[in-house]
Amino acid sequence: MADPEQINADQRTFWKGQGGRTWVTRQEHTDITLAPVSEALLALAAARSGERVLDVGCGCGASTLDIARAVGRSGRVAALDISGPMLAEGQRRAEGAGIANVDWQEADPATAALGGYDLLVSNFGVMFFGDPVAAFAHMRSAARLGARMVFVCWRPVTENPWMKVPMDAVSAHLPPRPAAMSRSRSRLSIRGGAQPAEVSTSATRSGSAKANIPGACGTAFRPRAGGGCGSVDPNRRRQ
Repeated sequence: MADPEQINADQRTFWKGQGGRTWVTRQEHTDITLAPVSEALLALAAARSGERVLDVGCGCGASTLDIARAVGRSGRVAALDISGPMLAEGQRRAEGAGIANVDWQEADPATAALGGYDLLVSNFGVMFFGDPVAAFAHMRSAARLGARMVFVCWRPVTENPWMKVPMDAVSAHLPPRPAAMSRSRSRLSIRGGAQPAEVSTSATRSGSAKANIPGACGTAFRPRAGGGCGSVDPNRRRQ
């Protein structure tokens, strides 16, 4: 098993540097590609006027801005990410759209000081934690009574041929993958994707209720984008 701290350090190096800058350059294409999954996430989250929302791993802010519109001027969104370049892009887009109820913060949601939130949401941002259970437990502590947590996360690479086929084609011509990545496939992670059971286990071990992973969402989007929507009740402890 890879060391959680090493995984976190590797992620910070990547997203604060060239990785983050590359995603900013490709963001328009990424938004279009992931639009069906993002729309499902927003529908499941059902952000309401006046709510306080935590956006975990907000990236360049595509979903953040939609949530900010939904909660309106009486609501507030805390948009957290470890990537400075992506946060800067999100803030630029918000200013261009006249959206002022978002607090853009360069911070790790797994360890940052968090306030009380009505809704915790993530658009492919919960896959990067070195210790998913500890991260979910920390985020759970920021949930108000009756809060919801809703997110989308990649399913395993084997269920994403659009990713697996090109990876297999070039793997023979590339150096071996870092040990931290190859040893972490059992995690809820970007390296190995996530089975519904792994999502449920990470959520329940963190103190939340058993995850609700809508079959229709997971089935409908798996062929196209390999995503699965999940929602948990962060206030309800497992029995």
